[in-house]
Amino acid sequence: MQFGISITICTYNGKQRIQKAIASIANQKLYNPEYVELIIVDNASIDGTVEYCEMILKAINLKMRYRILLEPKAGAVNARYKALQAAQYNWLLICDDDNELDENYIKLVLWVEKELLFLK
Repeated sequence: MQFGISITICTYNGKQRIQKAIASIANQKLYNPEYVELIIVDNASIDGTVEYCEMILKAINLKMRYRILLEPKAGAVNARYKALQAAQYNWLLICDDDNELDENYIKLVLWVEKELLFLK
């Protein structure tokens, strides 16, 4: 696994809630967006969540790579497992579709990891 963080949002019919979560991720103050990715896993939604997320992601200036994956088998465990399999970085953040991250959250996580690496 590479140094960095994979942010995952697993959602089921999250169209009414997910915008704030995505916005809080887009507004992260990052040292280097190369070490961050966003993975949205749609867990068998029937409310147009995927299309809505695509619209939001195209409208904002997201500084990191992102992917939207489909998990047809219902259940949070299935969606999270899909996200875990897709993650390319050594840290995995599970962000619920109704969460909002502080703008320094990711920067702090990556700074702590770098500091721990120097202590080894």
